[in-house]
Amino acid sequence: MLSTKAQSILKLLVLNDKTPITAKAIASMLDMSERSVQTYLKEVSAFCQEKQIPYVSKRGLGIYLELRECDRELLRPFVRGEAGKYDEKHRIFYILRVLLEGWENYTVALFSEELYVSRGMILQDLEQVEKWAGEHELTLVRKGKKGLLLEGAEVRIRTALAALGRVEGGSQDGPGPMKDQPGDGLGHGERDYRLEASERQRMEALYGRDSMSRICRGLKEFERRIRADMTDYSFCMLVEYLCIQCMRIKGGRAIAPAEAHCLLED
Repeated sequence: MLSTKAQSILKLLVLNDKTPITAKAIASMLDMSERSVQTYLKEVSAFCQEKQIPYVSKRGLGIYLELRECDRELLRPFVRGEAGKYDEKHRIFYILRVLLEGWENYTVALFSEELYVSRGMILQDLEQVEKWAGEHELTLVRKGKKGLLLEGAEVRIRTALAALGRVEGGSQDGPGPMKDQPGDGLGHGERDYRLEASERQRMEALYGRDSMSRICRGLKEFERRIRADMTDYSFCMLVEYLCIQCMRIKGGRAIAPAEAHCLLED
């Protein structure tokens, strides 16, 4: 997932074409605070790492992308796209997604700036966010200048991420699911029959096509070794569980030994 502000910065980096640009210059060009730019640059950096796009940040010089032709093609929808407006449902979805993924320094002011609504509107949205989080045994914590956090057991956060990912309508943020391509990205020339197109597109949009493809290949190799095939439901659920697990581990958030017993409850 890439926020609208992060998309604006990514577009600027693409158009700047390998020429370094400082965070201060980005802030001036996009009418944002330098602090906001630093926050969104973390998203851009994570996105580029996921898509294997060379992202370069040099102290005293600035930030730029070492774009290849394949990278330009991948980023074309971001360059053409424009930031959109958000209704209440999608604002709440987006706020939950940002907090569950653990992005730091997201304040009410930043959400207000990014979603093009007043601070008062964001505060109203946070009431719904807090209610939804409570249903998943998570607590919304406000830490002043440090921003908003969702706190709770790692197992509950992962469960909440999976539940949010299945919310009808999904997120409007970012470019949306990638268009159908021949094959399923698994390197076998045909898509796995157990993943419906809608499910595959939903998970690609949420967790990234590359991560999902690697996980699918791993599961298929596991099946080959044990000489058995999983059911449609088991395969689909394991793909999503492992996508979330990889995302959380990359962010340095593992399940504590004391929480491990929760995995066996259901």
